[in-house]
Amino acid sequence: MMAVVGDVVPKFKSLTSNQKRKLENRIKLLSAVTKEIQKSSDSLSAAMSAGQ
Repeated sequence: MMAVVGDVVPKFKSLTSNQKRKLENRIKLLSAVTKEIQKSSDSLSAAMSAGQ
């Protein structure tokens, strides 16, 4: 039993670490995309206000 646990725990930690890294990378990408959308929105709002 201890041999099984000793074998499974490092694999589990590796898998969870990889998933965490993937999630962090997705969050970074989505944050960058969100900032760009906010900039575009601000620019469009300013242009619409100036045009009126």
